[in-house]
Amino acid sequence: TYDTDLPDLAACLEKLPALLETLSTRMDRMEGQYRPGKPFVKVKFHDFTQTTLEQSGAGRDLGSYEQLLTQAFARGGKPVRLLGIGVRLHDLRAAHEQLELFST
Repeated sequence: TYDTDLPDLAACLEKLPALLETLSTRMDRMEGQYRPGKPFVKVKFHDFTQTTLEQSGAGRDLGSYEQLLTQAFARGGKPVRLLGIGVRLHDLRAAHEQLELFST
């Protein structure tokens, strides 16, 4: 949440590199436990309406998040109170578990 609302798309795009750096750091700590899936952007506007946009097949680079943010911002077109980026995760820890066919 920002102290003052971000007035336009350009101001939102300026915040993306720092958000992406934070996300990358968090993803590095989870390496081997989760597989990254679809990237997403969440935007909460000044009137507390919000939108989330995700896209399968999109990259997790700055350009991909810029495209997602541009599309998400266009849904509201209002000053932004909160921005978030992330990636849907697939849990790899349970992937090796096998359920028993018969109970003993």
